[in-house]
Amino acid sequence: KGLGKELMTLLIDLTFNKLKAKRLIYAHMKHNQKSKNLCLSFNFKYYESNEETREYDNYKVICDYYYLDYEDYIIKNKD
Repeated sequence: KGLGKELMTLLIDLTFNKLKAKRLIYAHMKHNQKSKNLCLSFNFKYYESNEETREYDNYKVICDYYYLDYEDYIIKNKD
C-alpha cells in the first residue's frame, strides 16, 4: 500500500532526467478517483477524455488523459 507516489516519482525522474522527454502523458479510467488524485498531486494537467475499448474483453471505458511538461516539473522541483 502507498506505492503510487513512490512509483510516480521514479517514473517522472526516468521520463525527464534519464530519457530527456519534454512531456509525460498519464491516463486512467474515469471512475478511478485514486489514480486521478495521484496525478493531480504531481501537478498533471487535464488534457482530454476518450472512450477506449479493452482488447481482451471488448469492454468500453472512458479514460481521462493528463500531461506533465518538463518545464512545469522543473518549476515545481527547483529547490
